[in-house]
Amino acid sequence: MAGFVKKCPCLRPKIQEEIYELDYRHCNLTDVPAQVFNFERTLEELYLDNNQIQDLPRELFCCHGIRKLCLSNNEVTNIPPAIGSLINLEELDVSKNGIIDIPENINCCKCLRSVNANVNPLGK
Repeated sequence: MAGFVKKCPCLRPKIQEEIYELDYRHCNLTDVPAQVFNFERTLEELYLDNNQIQDLPRELFCCHGIRKLCLSNNEVTNIPPAIGSLINLEELDVSKNGIIDIPENINCCKCLRSVNANVNPLGK
């Protein structure tokens, strides 16, 4: 069998689908879906508006390519300091939540040009 090479599917490089935008608006979510983290390498825009999300998981802040993060009209009360690890973040919408404080290290988001935090009890 010299010179015989069989193609084996298990040796093919694993192709990961490149997803740049995920839209979970109006999905009655209480948590950020775990599927989001399957695309942490390519994800640029994440829409989670109009749900009942309370907590932002640590894994969310490993999605370093995120440029736009929309969390308006949820039940978020705390933005974790890990927000500073989203170095490519340009737009953040956390309006209509229960946020009382925005962490100082949001300044690490050097590309950030727009933050909407309207209708939050900031500073109370």
